[in-house]
Amino acid sequence: MSLRIPLVAVGAALLVGVAFVFLLYRPLGEEQTTLAAETVALEVQQASVSAQIAELEQIRSDEPRTRELLSRLEELIPSEVAQPRTLEELQAVADTAGVSIRSVSFADPAPAVPAVPAPDGQQLGVITTTVVMEGGYFQAVDFLRRLELDGPRAVLTQSVAVAEGEQRFPSLSTTWTGQLFALIPADVVAGEEAPVPNPSAAPGATPSPSASAAAAVPSSPPTEAP
Repeated sequence: MSLRIPLVAVGAALLVGVAFVFLLYRPLGEEQTTLAAETVALEVQQASVSAQIAELEQIRSDEPRTRELLSRLEELIPSEVAQPRTLEELQAVADTAGVSIRSVSFADPAPAVPAVPAPDGQQLGVITTTVVMEGGYFQAVDFLRRLELDGPRAVLTQSVAVAEGEQRFPSLSTTWTGQLFALIPADVVAGEEAPVPNPSAAPGATPSPSASAAAAVPSSPPTEAP
């Protein structure tokens, strides 16, 4: 009788131990493992959110500079052909350099090759442009320098031809041929004419010159080099 009691006690203790392991210890261990995994996932998510917040704060701090760059890009490559404005810019460069512009002609806008896509259903377009000016040699060189470095619009010089001017030497007639750039509709293909905005649609506006016709530009008399 006295021997059975210890055996029963041992059996009960084993039963309690097994019950503790299966009913309490193991679930707590599994729950702890799950909580640890969730904690790691939350820490990773927090690090990702913190990185995104830092990136957004950097973008916000860079916003003034970004707006400035976008504004400058719009000047270099406008979102329209902008021929009337280009004529004014060319005339301003000519007046500063001291040459007289005789004519300006624009070819029809054509897609750049290779194609350069742009947002909002547009693409980069090129406008072959020819400027005929008259003035002294140094004034013509100054015009070309200012056109490439100081002009608000991006240009690519293709050729420069020099001949004796109407007023005889040292007056020279200089013909500059190059490319202007603009954003044109993406559905325009090589050989097609891109639509040119018509400023005459607005009340009191002056019609722009034709894309393929030469436009005479009045200017001040040329200034010869001493």
